[in-house]
Parts: sequence; structure tokens; C-alpha cells
Amino acid sequence: EMPHKEEKLQVKEKNRLLLFIKYFAFIIVFVNLILISTIGVHELSHVMAARYYGCESRAIFYQEGQYPYSEISCDTTQGKMFITLAGPIGPILIGALLFLLNFKFMRSSAFLIIGLNLIASSRDYADISFSKTAVVAFNVAGLVFVVLGILLLAKEGLQEEIQEIV
Repeated sequence: EMPHKEEKLQVKEKNRLLLFIKYFAFIIVFVNLILISTIGVHELSHVMAARYYGCESRAIFYQEGQYPYSEISCDTTQGKMFITLAGPIGPILIGALLFLLNFKFMRSSAFLIIGLNLIASSRDYADISFSKTAVVAFNVAGLVFVVLGILLLAKEGLQEEIQEIV
């Protein structure tokens, strides 16, 4: 009986390692998809707000080493503030909606969207003259949301699998 139990333990350990590798890869891919989607919605929010105010939006550009950004020309100073804020607000609203839905991976997705958006909005904060301290605070809050999102994602994914192994 003793060797049989040891064999089972070895199989369980191998399964746990494979499970970890599988979910680690899943988390990396999932977080990257959320990042790309969040930036897309962020920029689309800028463009939609610009069109609402009758401003010209040419394109969304990507320069190596930087986040994509929208090129918008607007003459109204009233609309500029709303257009700038629309970028960060769009993904936050989507994140809040996903958080309320509470299906599997929705809450972790909500944390990731909000966190990545807070970090990616640094240029917008500077454009509306937030202090450097406020920008750092938003970035730290964003990092906390991202870490919480990743931890929740790992917990949600691994919880069922570990119960099956044990």
C-alpha cells in the first residue's frame, strides 16, 4: 500500500505543476487581451466625446514605446475637458458593469480593466493639470487593482481545478 500512495502523491505534484504552468500562461494572455481592449475603449471614448462636441478626430496612432493615442483637434475649451476625461471614464464604466455582473472572470476582468485604465491614463491626467502626486496616486491605485485582478483571476481559475485534483 505504501508505494501506491507515494505514486499518487507524485502524480498530484506533477498535475499541480502543469496546472500552474497552464494558468500562468492563461493569465498572461488574458491580461494582455484586457490591456489591448482597455486601451481601445479608452481611445474610442475620446473619439466619441470629440465627435459629440463637433471636434475633428483624425485617427488613433501608435508610436513605438508609447501607448496609442487619439489625434483630436477642437476649438471649444469647454469640450476639451470632457473629451480628455471621456477616455478614462469609458473603461471605468465598463469595468463597473462587469463587476456588478459577477460571472466567472467578470470581477477579475473589472479589476484589470479599471487598474490598467488608471495606469494608461497618465497622459490624460497631465493634460487636465493634475498634480504629479495625483498622477502617482492614480498609478499606484491602478497597480493595486491590477494585482487584485490577477490574484482574483488565479483564484477563480484554480479553485475548481485544485478541488478536482485533491
